[in-house]
Amino acid sequence: YLEYPPTLMPGALDVLDTLTGHGYKIALICNSGTTPGSLQRKWLEEQGIVRYMEVLTFSDEVELAKPSSEIFLVTLSALDVLPHLSAHIGDRPETDILGAKRVGMRAILIGGESCDGVPVEPDARIQRLTDLPAVLEDFQR
Repeated sequence: YLEYPPTLMPGALDVLDTLTGHGYKIALICNSGTTPGSLQRKWLEEQGIVRYMEVLTFSDEVELAKPSSEIFLVTLSALDVLPHLSAHIGDRPETDILGAKRVGMRAILIGGESCDGVPVEPDARIQRLTDLPAVLEDFQR
């Protein structure tokens, strides 16, 4: 992970800056897999992302994983927001979209993954993170 770290999506910091500037509360829900949350948190700090996040929820730390409803509810509770007033953005239909929809959140799929075999559809699809503010604005209307 440290030798070959992930890369930020283009425009990520600008989008986070825009959203926090509009008063959005931002959190991260991450299935840690083989990379512990402590290591991912360090990388997020190095990238300047942590300053935008009010809550960081890593599966290895809470012993829950997406699409479990509980990992979403733990995060929403920490944010003190209701599911129906929240949106989850993710790239995996079987974990991100399914988990968010199970608890009553809006779900936005980023990327071109198919939702075949997933019993729910996302509320929106985007190809670029920079499209997110417009989608959230549409939700508010």
